[in-house]
Amino acid sequence: MPLPLTALGVHFLSGSTTVGGVPVGGLSGIDFDPDSGRWVLASDSREQRIPVHAFDAAIDLGEGGFGNVAVAEAIVFRQADGSPYPTIDQPGVTPDIESIRIDPANGHLWGVLEGVQSLGAPPELIEHDRDGAFVRSFPLPERFHFSEDERSGPRPNRAAEGMTFAADGATVWGAMEGPSIQDGDGPTVDAGAPVRLVQLDRTGNQLREVVYEVDPLARSSDGEAIGGVSEILASDDERLLVLERQSAPRLFGIPDFTVRLYEATLTGATDVREVDALPGASWTPVPKRLLLDLGKAGIGMVTNVEGICWGPRLANGHRSLVLIADNNDVRLLPSQLLALDAGER
Repeated sequence: MPLPLTALGVHFLSGSTTVGGVPVGGLSGIDFDPDSGRWVLASDSREQRIPVHAFDAAIDLGEGGFGNVAVAEAIVFRQADGSPYPTIDQPGVTPDIESIRIDPANGHLWGVLEGVQSLGAPPELIEHDRDGAFVRSFPLPERFHFSEDERSGPRPNRAAEGMTFAADGATVWGAMEGPSIQDGDGPTVDAGAPVRLVQLDRTGNQLREVVYEVDPLARSSDGEAIGGVSEILASDDERLLVLERQSAPRLFGIPDFTVRLYEATLTGATDVREVDALPGASWTPVPKRLLLDLGKAGIGMVTNVEGICWGPRLANGHRSLVLIADNNDVRLLPSQLLALDAGER
């Protein structure tokens, strides 16, 4: 049995920090490159006139927690013609990068895009080189596309949210944040909800599709509380770490977050590729077990945690995990980094 997760430390990135004129905020994903020792931070910032980007960073991490944290430069992502993607104040589709991964084969940057329903842009995977030049993209399977009649497909802002390379690097897993319309309602205080995870090969062919059940809501707030999957991370060939996040408005509308980290075992789960709608069908979800409730980890206030990645091996031989929380482009709020000792995994 792996050792339990323990907190190593927390670091805050000031919301007023800029790199090359680009604010360091809206951080929705994180990954670590063991070959170079560098980190990449994805941004889903919706600020006008800011191009779609990620950040290259140097982060010192050890058994004592964080050392120096330096965001070095902004990586501006470009379209196939070499031009930057349109910003949100321009015509066209502005990609909303919800997760970022470094390709273990070549160091390229892969992201999952939530899609834009109003523009008919489906959720998709997208690949750029380390300098931000476009390589390729492919949409998720049609089941995960928005529908014009809104009777099936993902709900707005509850579509593609997480991705990870499989442990062997040969395939990719993608995760929806919440259930598709045909699969039922989102979680309530009385019941959880089914969320689909999909495995693809490197050209977008679908290999497997399973159901992960998110928790019931920890609290209610007049229908405004929401919950779902915010990120996934491969642990080994048949296990994924799943980050669940809930938010409920509290005093003055400030969200109150509940964030839990689970381990999901893929073995034995039903492959639901041929199941168009889950209600009434027979299927077995992936078993899951709680690894950590961040609200009980002794780290202080838990905020909008959106990303998770494996960090460097610690001096004690244990693996490290690093999580990142989004400040939602609020300059007065910092972004949050959290490091965990993941034990002998």
